Amino acid sequence: HVLIDDYFPATPDGRFIFSRPVRNQLWVMVLEKAMAKLFGSYQALVSGTGDEALRTLTGFPVVTIVLHRNANDISAQSVDDHDKELVWTKLLSNRHAGYVMVVSCGRHGGVGVPSTAEYLAMGLVSRHLYSILDVILLDNGLRLIKLRNPWGSDGFGGQWVWKGKFADEWPGWRKYPGLREILGATQAHDGVFWMVYDDLIRYFDRVHVCKTRDDWCQSSHGVKFSSGIH
Repeated sequence: HVLIDDYFPATPDGRFIFSRPVRNQLWVMVLEKAMAKLFGSYQALVSGTGDEALRTLTGFPVVTIVLHRNANDISAQSVDDHDKELVWTKLLSNRHAGYVMVVSCGRHGGVGVPSTAEYLAMGLVSRHLYSILDVILLDNGLRLIKLRNPWGSDGFGGQWVWKGKFADEWPGWRKYPGLREILGATQAHDGVFWMVYDDLIRYFDRVHVCKTRDDWCQSSHGVKFSSGIH
């Protein structure tokens, strides 16, 4: 347990310095302060990874599915045509199991990495986590991912809204009569959108899967080995 008070860092004129309430909801600010106390400071929360966040907040084990090899990570394998089928199978399996999944946007090494300008043009936020809400294989073979970007809502100015295939305003919806209704796709500008699997592979880097089960947990302990042990 982390014990905190209800004081939050603010400027002299009363503006919050870090996270801010939306619709008078304070839970994000409370959670952020608890995390800052746990890790030592607000500055310690400047960066991190999806697996760290999920493991810290839930206590459940987290596995990472690597979509592209980082230039500095020789242990990770890039996804080729064969691996893409395996990754898709894993996404479906984890979705059906009801596990929590997030995916990190942005590729930072390898062949054919999209430019920063391309990310901006597609309405994507690089170095940012998106939630995976659904994974669907349609009868016509179409493989779709339902994502959510909290920055993609109108409350953030509508700048980070997906503009590719199956985006809210995509004109190609008319090629698939009735599909929008089947998927429940709306034009609410709430940060929720659909994307084809190939675009997920192109623009995203890693999927973090939190194995949320009542009978599972994870415990980590620091260990120090003497120099004589090999």
